[in-house]
Amino acid sequence: VMAAIDQLPARRRLPLKLHLQGYALGEIATLTGVSAESARKLVTRGLDELKERLRSLGMGEFDD
Repeated sequence: VMAAIDQLPARRRLPLKLHLQGYALGEIATLTGVSAESARKLVTRGLDELKERLRSLGMGEFDD
């Protein structure tokens, strides 16, 4: 899973890692220097891309 995360675009990688560690969107925004809305979009797109990468590796289906 970490290898799939590391293949994400750099802009999405850190927000997604922070999200998976339990940080709130406001905290992610502050730590990455983006707005809360940008943090939400980066996390959402990062999760979508991660799920797709894992599916392509045969790691199962995910509930959305």
